[in-house]
Amino acid sequence: MTDIYISQKGDSRILAPRMLMMYNGRNETLRYDENGRPCFDSAFVSISHSGSLWACALSDAPCGVDIQRKQDVRFDKLASRYFTDSEAARVSKEGRDAFFEIWTAKEAYAKLTGEGLAKTYRTSPFDEGLCITYFDAGEGFTGCAVSGSHNGSIRVFTVDLILCVVYNTNTILRRITTMVKLMIGRAGSGKTKKMVEVANQSVEAANGNIVFISKDNKLMYDLKYFIRFICMNDYPHITNSDEYIGFIYGIISGDHDIETIFIDGILKHADFSKADLPEYIRRLKAISELHEVNFVVSISADKNEMEGVDLSGIEIIHE
Repeated sequence: MTDIYISQKGDSRILAPRMLMMYNGRNETLRYDENGRPCFDSAFVSISHSGSLWACALSDAPCGVDIQRKQDVRFDKLASRYFTDSEAARVSKEGRDAFFEIWTAKEAYAKLTGEGLAKTYRTSPFDEGLCITYFDAGEGFTGCAVSGSHNGSIRVFTVDLILCVVYNTNTILRRITTMVKLMIGRAGSGKTKKMVEVANQSVEAANGNIVFISKDNKLMYDLKYFIRFICMNDYPHITNSDEYIGFIYGIISGDHDIETIFIDGILKHADFSKADLPEYIRRLKAISELHEVNFVVSISADKNEMEGVDLSGIEIIHE
């Protein structure tokens, strides 16, 4: 569980221990490690301040938090200097709000890793398979929390230090947990059984629709009723990876509520070979980011056979 506390700006050495008391009842002194990161013994902590506000995230898992007052800045020049090409393109298209969304995510990511913004600014947190949560930090501010954990709740509180009142009125604006997950291993290693288990489990916590794509109908009755099952044998005209990507786009365009697409044994579909995997995975990652859809893909190959595949931002959940 992660709690984020927002208050008027003040001394972190005084404010953070007060927030920890509200979080878990522990009375501790705020310390700093050798990299200058704030520390408690009983919880992970991250601190940010901007303008008149101060924010503190307390969690049972490593996290980073950042708030930024949305000032008038030359966001286009800053984006071209500090952002990846895809991030800069988004800023060029969407403007100031997109700039501050990306900037706060980068700041929070730098606090999560402890490496500092200078080392991470050309790395996109959106490619790292992280949970990125935007929250209401107040009018004229952008707030973002970044964590490696995709489980657990996030709550945001406003703390009035003068009246000593805590308000649980802040809103989680958006939570980005989209990613591509790979199940890799030799044929017969249990990938399909694991994928069916994960798909059935995902239904319980899903906020959107689940799609399962398989070469044939063998798994249809192993899946829960609410999962949309697609048999690729019903679409013999799809013969290569380009047509398959187009097919994926068609599925998403026909259902804007899709949360996760499971693809079992992709090398069995159409005319796929291992040489197609780098470009195919790259395009899945782009679709995942653009449309906020998760992909879980099983591949009959060892990890050392995934030559050329960019695994950054990808979680390997079976080997």
